[in-house]
Amino acid sequence: MFWTFQALLVFALNLADAFLTLYWVRNGLAEEANSLMNVLLSFGDAAFLGTKVALGLCATIVLWLYRDMTLAKFGLVAVSGAYLFVMSTHLATGLMVLGK
Repeated sequence: MFWTFQALLVFALNLADAFLTLYWVRNGLAEEANSLMNVLLSFGDAAFLGTKVALGLCATIVLWLYRDMTLAKFGLVAVSGAYLFVMSTHLATGLMVLGK
């Protein structure tokens, strides 16, 4: 049950990252740091969101399917930590925009 929650958390954080990144970039408040995602932004919002969400979904499914393996457990925890860091960056961006 814990690993299912962990996988859902990873996917939810991936979705939040995708939409927040799109919001910050389209409003001129941040730049996309990932060069591949930056190229996809030039093709439009759907290309960016579709690719980012699809990649996140595929990675989450693979990690969940192999959740009994030690490496997949480590991967789920590591990716969760990485996305929590990314969410802190989004929070910091939001606070800067609000002048706090």
